[in-house]
Amino acid sequence: MEDIKKEIQSVADQIDVKMEQLNKSVQMYGEGSEELKAELKHLGEKNTKLQERLEKLETAYSRPGVGSDGKFNFRKALADVIKSEDFRTAQNNRRPYDIFDKIKADMTRGTAYDSEVLESFYKPGVQFDPDRPNHIRQIVSTGMIDSYNLRFRKEDAYTDGSDMVAEGALKPQSDFNIGLVNRPVEKIAAHMRVSDEMLSDANFVSSYIAARMPAKILLKEDQQILYGSGVSPQLYGLSVEAAAFNKANLPTGATKYDVLRWAIKNINENIYSADTILLHPEDYALLEMTKNSSGNYILPTMLSGGVPTISGVRILQNTAVTKDDFFVGAFNLGSQLFEREGLSIRFFDQDQDNAVKNMITIVAEERVVYAVYAPNAFQYDNFTNALTP
Repeated sequence: MEDIKKEIQSVADQIDVKMEQLNKSVQMYGEGSEELKAELKHLGEKNTKLQERLEKLETAYSRPGVGSDGKFNFRKALADVIKSEDFRTAQNNRRPYDIFDKIKADMTRGTAYDSEVLESFYKPGVQFDPDRPNHIRQIVSTGMIDSYNLRFRKEDAYTDGSDMVAEGALKPQSDFNIGLVNRPVEKIAAHMRVSDEMLSDANFVSSYIAARMPAKILLKEDQQILYGSGVSPQLYGLSVEAAAFNKANLPTGATKYDVLRWAIKNINENIYSADTILLHPEDYALLEMTKNSSGNYILPTMLSGGVPTISGVRILQNTAVTKDDFFVGAFNLGSQLFEREGLSIRFFDQDQDNAVKNMITIVAEERVVYAVYAPNAFQYDNFTNALTP
């Protein structure tokens, strides 16, 4: 309402200025400017409308229960009527007085309820973007280990002298070399500190943390299985252990699809059978979107519907794979993930100054080791390099 009063005053000031200009025009030229007259007419109409609005507001605000914000409040209306002179007079004269007749108003959620009389519906839990639904551990062999170190024997070389031998001739010699491979168990962990009150008073926090922290550990595990450098405390990942893509004799004009088929061929030549192709979702999309010179899709039929495959080898999309990279291999046969300590989440109240500050330290961790037994069961590279002549 105060804003309208200010606007009315502003219009009145403008009318005064225009009237003064009109008077000067009459004195100088014997008649007023038509332009000034039009402006005065417009200002007069504006002033009339503002006055009408002000009167309506003043009438509304004079009603019991209307606050400074112009909104009706039943509790305030009842208090206003009880404090009114009419009510006191009726009480003193012992006359009946219809209180509710004085505070009639349409009942709506905005006028009848204060604050949250009507409670909102709260969806249980905490809403967040999902983490990766599939993990690399799901496509490799897994097992348990009861030591800090995994040790296995691995054939380093084999010279095959097998041949046909004539009667009385010297038999050819074969040689081999077996080495010992060590793979230490490494830890993947994270921690956070929250107040004891937070865990006690917000019952959704415990379940939220119990879901989120282990999921993040598994994301790191995926990254390490694929790209761990082997320098402690990192695992020996496939990018270090797998055989590099052999593009020898790859036909000229090859596509990404051809590269993946050639990688399968290379693995078959090493007497392994690939079971999985790992690609970043963007690279898989580009594979599907490949067109010929006429703009028509050249999507191979094996990529359409169901689980996509190339030459019978399934394609899995995983964001752990760096864009442009590809991994093809016999994941289940050629490698294994061992757990020394399975993924766990624990709560500690005796850490640092937790006791005096009522804090809780939450730790999520696992101890694992990943071993690639057969590097030749895999092919790893990026498409840019693979398609470069």
